[in-house]
Amino acid sequence: FQSIGIIFQLAVNCKTVRDSLQHIVRYEKLGNEVSKVELSEKGRYVEWGERYTSSRYLCVPLLEFECCQKMEISRFVSGGRYLPIHAKFQYPAPDYVEKYEEVFQAPLSFEQKGSGLIFEKEYLDFPNPNPQPYLKKILAQHADKLQTELNQSKRFQDQARKIIIHNLDSGTVSLDMIAGALNVSRRTAYRKLRQEGINYKDLLRDVKKQLAQFYL
Repeated sequence: FQSIGIIFQLAVNCKTVRDSLQHIVRYEKLGNEVSKVELSEKGRYVEWGERYTSSRYLCVPLLEFECCQKMEISRFVSGGRYLPIHAKFQYPAPDYVEKYEEVFQAPLSFEQKGSGLIFEKEYLDFPNPNPQPYLKKILAQHADKLQTELNQSKRFQDQARKIIIHNLDSGTVSLDMIAGALNVSRRTAYRKLRQEGINYKDLLRDVKKQLAQFYL
């Protein structure tokens, strides 16, 4: 899990587990842009999870890796005292469920709306073993810069393509919907695509072609 790089280093230099997890969620797009990561508190419990908007495009090995990664990070920043009370997954149960039981040591649920770990809220107040506030400040500044550069480097058509992929199976994809999701007018969306040398119909056809080739 050290290979997460700057996000991991930033997390381990926060003062508490809560601060660590909030920073990981804040910079989620530096590691994964195809799912929505959330940290939500509900009464005595906290859920740290992620959800793919369409189960059709789930990558089970990647989600398995990310859930195991969540376990390792949580154990590290809590000084090894972390144990979830529930682990849930967005996909059907695999043939090797006993491995899940071995890794998560908690009740399991499959075919849920999202994947994630649920644990006692008290863990959020656990102090990190050896935080370094000065290093955290430098890393956060660098992460902010990387995130800004990432957002600026995205082409409009790439953002539109992602929205089409996530919503194609619902049958509601349109230029108006894309414009709304990206907080621009229909006219602006049309103009931005034209500036990048493509129109909406060609973009939609291209996405369908790529998906068809992938599934074949």
